[in-house]
Amino acid sequence: MAVDTRKKMIETTSRMVQARGYHGTSLNDILKESDTPRGSLYFHFPGGKKTLVLEAIKAGIEEVNQAIRSSFEKAENPAEGVMKTYQALAEAMEASNYQMGCPVSPVVLDLPDIGSELAETCREAYNEWTQMYCDAFTSGGMEPDRALRLAKTVQAASEGAILMARSDHSIQPIEEIGREMAEMVSNALKSS
Repeated sequence: MAVDTRKKMIETTSRMVQARGYHGTSLNDILKESDTPRGSLYFHFPGGKKTLVLEAIKAGIEEVNQAIRSSFEKAENPAEGVMKTYQALAEAMEASNYQMGCPVSPVVLDLPDIGSELAETCREAYNEWTQMYCDAFTSGGMEPDRALRLAKTVQAASEGAILMARSDHSIQPIEEIGREMAEMVSNALKSS
C-alpha cells in the first residue's frame, strides 16, 4: 500500500506540474487529486513539496529518456529516430488531452533558484536529451560539432512544438516540426 501511495503521489504531481507549473500546483491539490492524506506526504517526502516535485520530475525525465532511446532503437537511421521521437511526443500529447508535455520546462519557466537541486535536475535533463540526439547523429556519421548544434536545435524545436500543440489543441505542430527536423537531420547526414 505504501509504495502504491508514493507512486500515485509522484504520478499525480508529475501530471499536475506539467499542466500547471511548479507554482500553479499546490500541495492541497496534489493530495486531493491523488486521494492521499497529508500525513502520507511527509512520510514519503520528508522535504515536502520540493522533494515530491523533484521525484516527479525525475520520473518524467526517465520516461522521456526511455522514449528517445526506444525511438532510435526502432529506427533505421537517425532521421527516422527523430521522426519517431516526435511521433511519440504527439501521441503522448493527444492522450493527455493536451495537458502533458515536457516534464522539466514548466519548472524552468517558474524560475527555480538557479543553484537548487530542482534547477540542476532540469539542466541535466536538457543536457542528457541533447547528448542522446548528438550521439545518434554522430553514430550516423555526422561531425561532432555539427551533431551537437543540430541536437540542440531538435531539442529546442520539440519544446516549441509542445507549446504550439497545447495552444492549438492539435498535434499538427508536433507532426510538422518533427518532419522538418527529420529532414534537416537527413540532409545534414547526407552532407557529412
